[in-house]
Amino acid sequence: MNNQQRTSMHPTLTNEQIQQLFLYYSRTCSILTGCKMTLHLVRNSSEIERILAAQKLAAKQLSPLEDAIYSLDEVLTALSDANDQILS
Repeated sequence: MNNQQRTSMHPTLTNEQIQQLFLYYSRTCSILTGCKMTLHLVRNSSEIERILAAQKLAAKQLSPLEDAIYSLDEVLTALSDANDQILS
C-alpha cells in the first residue's frame, strides 16, 4: 500500500493528536499489563495451590483465568499493532 492509499484510508493526524493517542495507548497498556500480571499472581499464588490441594477447586475451573490472561495478551498485541500504524 502506498502513502496516498494509506492517507485516504486514515485521516492525517497532527503531531498533537499522535502524541495524545500515544498517551492513551501507554496508559491503556499499563493498566492491561497490570491486570495481566495480577491474574498471573493469583493463578500462581500459594492460596490457589492450597485450595487445589484441598480438592475444593478443580484445576479445570481455573481455565477462565487462563482465558482472561490469553485475552489480555491478544488485546495488548492489537493495541501495539494499532500504535505501530499510528506512528508509521
